[in-house]
Amino acid sequence: MILDPAQAGTAQTLALLGVTAVVIHPGGPADTPLQPREPTPAAGYRLVGRFPDLSSVWAVAAPSATAVVTLPGGFATPRSVAGKVVGYPLVAPSGVALMELRAKAPGVIRLVFNIITPSGSRQLRIQDAQGEHPFSLSGSMHFDLNVEVPRGVSQLVLKTDPAPTSEADAVVLSQPRAERPSGAAALRAIPSSADPGF
Repeated sequence: MILDPAQAGTAQTLALLGVTAVVIHPGGPADTPLQPREPTPAAGYRLVGRFPDLSSVWAVAAPSATAVVTLPGGFATPRSVAGKVVGYPLVAPSGVALMELRAKAPGVIRLVFNIITPSGSRQLRIQDAQGEHPFSLSGSMHFDLNVEVPRGVSQLVLKTDPAPTSEADAVVLSQPRAERPSGAAALRAIPSSADPGF
């Protein structure tokens, strides 16, 4: 999930995981589906040094995220969307996918992501501990949801109707991130494990 340091929220996620610095070597080998881009101070980093081979070292200067958000099931390999955004097509033939939230402490997080919908309208249902919450999808939509999470690993189940028939027909989620909440929880994540894994 942490593929591109320049993506919104990545510095905060790295800070939560205890990462203090990143090294970028443009054009260098990377065992990832997308080439990482050089971050900026505005993205939550501080330039430490630049070298003749164009590599650079950046200190992670952002405050910690409230949780690490991953997409462990139902999604295709991430791809670049509109040149700068990392997107995850929801390709499960059933239309059902999983989002995991890993938090060191219980509380409310602000879950932020975008969804790009192929031609036509779709419905997204987000299942939490209380039931399903439907959203009508069309074009590009921004999601900004306060979610109550326990300590450890919890889940939200995402369902699209109709289900995709191919990757070209799938809705695409931008890389989700967890920020500081701005109100009461609208969703309650489904507990999975008390150990966040980091």
